[in-house]
Amino acid sequence: MASARDVAGLDKTQLAALMSSGRAVRVDELAGFGFRGTSLGLPAWMDRLLWKTFAKVFVPHQGELHGFNLRIDQRSTVPLEPRANRPRFGEFEVRSERETVLDYGLKNPRWSPLHPLRDTLVVVQEEPLVLLGRSYFELAGRLIPTPSYFTLERTLSLPVGSELATAHHRIEAV
Repeated sequence: MASARDVAGLDKTQLAALMSSGRAVRVDELAGFGFRGTSLGLPAWMDRLLWKTFAKVFVPHQGELHGFNLRIDQRSTVPLEPRANRPRFGEFEVRSERETVLDYGLKNPRWSPLHPLRDTLVVVQEEPLVLLGRSYFELAGRLIPTPSYFTLERTLSLPVGSELATAHHRIEAV
């Protein structure tokens, strides 16, 4: 098993091998939790332009699992401190068939650059839970890999009714 710090030091060949050997993520390991994410595999200039760290929040709702990304303050030492201006983006639905997939196409308009995005997840460490993800674009029914990998570390349990747990559905209903 590998910690997020161990995974961050791997090259793309090693990341691909770890994705292949990781176990499938169970939906109950995601539901009601926030995860601190770290982008891997992108050029340094892209990390500076976009972000190196982010958060993913997973919210159960009416028997389904939904989620969204949070832009977090890159300078903060607080694990999940959202940025002040429009921190929430990239809504997704979790599909669990043969593998766990975060499907951005169901929650984002067709014109959005996020619409064709799909993330796959595997467990690389059990306790504390660390996931490895890879991003793909779905084009004409085929998944095209991007150079982007990421780690997710479970850092926050969302109490039912908490602002983060309910914000997703409150905003969606508007």
